Amino acid sequence: MPRPSIRSHSAVRLLLLSAAAAAPAFAADQAAPKVTLDDQQRLCIGGEPFFPIGIYSVREVGQLAAAKDLGFNTVHTYQGEGSKEKDGSASPIQEIRAYLDAAHALGLKVFLGLPRYQVVNKDAKALAERIDALKDHPALLVWYLFDEPDHQKVPPAIVQHCAEVVRKHDPNHPSVEVLCLMYERRAEHIKNPAYVNLPDILMADPYPRTPANADLGPVTRELDAARQLAGPKKPLWNVLQLHGKGPGGTGYGLLEPTWPELRNMAYQSLAAGVKGLTAFAYHAGEFKLYQSPEGLKNAKRLTEELRVLAPALLADAPAKAPLAVDKNDALRWRAFVQGGKCYLLAVNLSRAKTKLGAAAAEGGKLPAEAKLLFDNRTLAIKDGKLSEELEPQGVRVYELAAE
Repeated sequence: MPRPSIRSHSAVRLLLLSAAAAAPAFAADQAAPKVTLDDQQRLCIGGEPFFPIGIYSVREVGQLAAAKDLGFNTVHTYQGEGSKEKDGSASPIQEIRAYLDAAHALGLKVFLGLPRYQVVNKDAKALAERIDALKDHPALLVWYLFDEPDHQKVPPAIVQHCAEVVRKHDPNHPSVEVLCLMYERRAEHIKNPAYVNLPDILMADPYPRTPANADLGPVTRELDAARQLAGPKKPLWNVLQLHGKGPGGTGYGLLEPTWPELRNMAYQSLAAGVKGLTAFAYHAGEFKLYQSPEGLKNAKRLTEELRVLAPALLADAPAKAPLAVDKNDALRWRAFVQGGKCYLLAVNLSRAKTKLGAAAAEGGKLPAEAKLLFDNRTLAIKDGKLSEELEPQGVRVYELAAE
């Protein structure tokens, strides 16, 4: 995941500090609800399951309200991370606390990185000082250990040291790390699993849409590799591609995705069982989402759908599969049961049409029709089978009454 260099400007500092003065102080009993991971791999805040719908690089306090308006519940800022090559490039603690104050005032959670120079130099004292100063803040969600450390040639021992400092000084917030190209590097990760084992939560960041390639299947391929490497118990999150060449800017050689493409990548992630989604990015280098009217519209449409689905996404996994779906290599799917209803998410990975066929699991029975969420229509179920042709890279979300 390419990352912009971060420079600290006096104007940004003034904005952050003035926001801190303006933001309402949080009461002592609001501070730092414990953030945990449960046996369903869900993130829980004060014991309540939470599905992160996040966006990277909301860099300044003045951008937080826009992220909130787009429907995100979680944000990331590079202001606290700086450069791994130069000391002093990361924002002072008071600026980060001001950012957290402003996020909390808007009801946003933050996944927060640590100064990269301090991490790579194993400066335990400086890292502990920052963690101790921020760990009580109610906006803090998780600690972001490092951004693509394998790609940036940061040895596992360096990230391990950071993880140990985090766990020692703040056992109440999990850690997250993003790794790229896990499918391509799977042999290396199998031989040396340290990078994969380090965080409490592992994030992938497949960005498949380029000007020359419209195949979105690498999202599933990358998440399948991540699951194989991480094992069945570690939570997985995914980073969606919002950026690319288009109205938003240059986008690191990629192509800004259309709505069907963004939606397909998101639902591939959900079908793979991720417990959180975040997107890259609001303002990263030469890419600025706020300069892309279509990009803004697409992001908002996606967060609206995810909020509708969140109760089902957070429901306990059914004891047994409620549906039997016909084998189809072009199709990925997942079923959720919540509130007396079954939800079937189906995603066509192919750039050709494909057929979905689903029946009730053994001993069950499908209702007479299925409601298609977000499509404003119903589908008749004939002879006990749900059947429909999906358009190239199409997505469906079926709601069925549980019987």
